[in-house]
Amino acid sequence: MTRNFVKRLKNNGDNPIVISGDDIEKYRRLPAILYRFPLVKGVETIFILRRIIKQFNINLFFKFTAAFPFFGVRFYLLEKILGIPFYMYASSVSENRFGVKFLLNSKRLFVGGDYLKAIFPSSYLIYPLIDLDNFTLNNNRKINFDAQKVILFLGAFHKQRGVQNLIKAVAQLKDKSGIKLVLAWNGTGECEAEIRSLIRELDLEKVTEIRGSSNISDLYEEAHVVVIPRIYKKGLKQNMFFPLRIIEALVFQKPMIVSDIYEWGAIIKGVGIAVRPGNVEGLRDAINKMIMDENFYNSCVNECSSKLKQYHPDHSFSIMYKVFQNGAKR
Repeated sequence: MTRNFVKRLKNNGDNPIVISGDDIEKYRRLPAILYRFPLVKGVETIFILRRIIKQFNINLFFKFTAAFPFFGVRFYLLEKILGIPFYMYASSVSENRFGVKFLLNSKRLFVGGDYLKAIFPSSYLIYPLIDLDNFTLNNNRKINFDAQKVILFLGAFHKQRGVQNLIKAVAQLKDKSGIKLVLAWNGTGECEAEIRSLIRELDLEKVTEIRGSSNISDLYEEAHVVVIPRIYKKGLKQNMFFPLRIIEALVFQKPMIVSDIYEWGAIIKGVGIAVRPGNVEGLRDAINKMIMDENFYNSCVNECSSKLKQYHPDHSFSIMYKVFQNGAKR
């Protein structure tokens, strides 16, 4: 999301100086054995940031993060030490919220979604900033309901993503003719071996395709329905409370099936189906409705455009741009 914002800034005529985490790593000079101690790495990072701020005349800092216990304290101290304003985008909040608001400057906090806005009422609400330039849209697409129906999952193969439940749900469909399950691996694949094993076990190899890095536009154009079967369980890390995939699916006018967690059910109302997380039978029934009920499917497609207006990335960009402009002037 940060990359997309920077690209929008450049397209807007600005020329921001951007320092990434990889750039910081290039400045490290201590012996590798010392980095086993987090405090050593943390102290060195502060000295590196001070050097970079002075070298490039940087006037504000922005970090994409999760809200963890006492994270307000951490950024408050960094701001005081480094002498420039710190802005944060909280994409999620940890289960342990002890002290999460202590010394937190909510006027420098962006949050992704209404769920997080309720936790941090004084923050700026923005939705995930996707890069529309990466998408090739076919606005004249005609729906052929009799064509092969591609069920698309796009994301990392992590336990919390619920890919195994999606595979089990497809296996329970009585009629699998004319469907294809596409699992597009985008990110890390810690559960890849387990996923491949489950596909073989349930005899789904003929209707399932696992892809690596693919063109996102092609994936969405091909998809009949996009599925985000996230699992919500204690101890499973949640990286993003408002997935980029929801907005991407709206852009491509693709109906969705999502887990009914956070505000997801409200977001996709009219454009998809929300299912209790971890409910394989519910997921199966939702998929079946999407591939069998043509009237329902078409109504979801038609609603996507109006729904997108509420979450369009232009709104998020304008908010962030205004806040950063004011912050940089101080």
